[in-house]
Amino acid sequence: MLIDDLTNATASPVSGEKSDIDMATEALKVLPMAARYDVNNIWKVLHDRRANQTKLLASKAPAFPKWGSAWLEYKYDGQRRRGILTTWLKQEGRYSCDVFSENSPVAEGTRMRLGVFAKCFSLLVEDDYYTVVSHSGAVEDSETKQYEEVVELVTTTLRFLNWSRELVPTTVVDMSGTNKHRAKSCKPPLSSPTVIKIEPSLQMVKVLRGGDTHESPLYHAVAGHLRRIPPSHPLMGVARRGKKYEAILEIEPHFRGDRSKGEKLVPCAVVQVG
Repeated sequence: MLIDDLTNATASPVSGEKSDIDMATEALKVLPMAARYDVNNIWKVLHDRRANQTKLLASKAPAFPKWGSAWLEYKYDGQRRRGILTTWLKQEGRYSCDVFSENSPVAEGTRMRLGVFAKCFSLLVEDDYYTVVSHSGAVEDSETKQYEEVVELVTTTLRFLNWSRELVPTTVVDMSGTNKHRAKSCKPPLSSPTVIKIEPSLQMVKVLRGGDTHESPLYHAVAGHLRRIPPSHPLMGVARRGKKYEAILEIEPHFRGDRSKGEKLVPCAVVQVG
């Protein structure tokens, strides 16, 4: 993974303006502690015929933080690697994102550089955890599309992590065997990234177009949300009279309905499972 090259580099793996290098150096310190995800499969489906299905399914889940920091890696043009380091800043309610890309061709003896954004970007997550607002750094007009694509990838990944693991499972790429051989050659170990397996759920979901009337599908995706539980609710046990605080219960996104009773056509932007 690109993160292995960055953390194991003997010299500075980034180049550019001093301000960019200083910012990248600070980000590099966080890399060893970051959860590592291979999101190349999500990147691909966001750029093929399943893009609408992917966005619709992801939108059913909130962008609730699942980790302090994570590394999301993919091949942005089929060959060159790009990694996004996302760090959750709880007090500010936002993700700080640093982007690293491979240079091609190699410039000034370095392989990597700070990504296309001079100041990278942030994702502000509102209190409902559904609304996500991006704030870019110094993004030039020619980089706008790349910026929007990276923001979409990060947000989509955040939402898929909040689906039930039964419906959107994850798997870890086991590199232990390879690392045993590398250790014998005195080479540093490679990462064992986590892959979010979204394909099974995408095979169940169809996005239909057309139609002026709404007929709810018998089997459909239900959005996840945060439910506020008052002190008097049975889930809280004995009612706490006189207390003003309440509990927050996270409801995972899920499917509901009876598939055995057939299908119904639904208008655009409504999920039908077939």
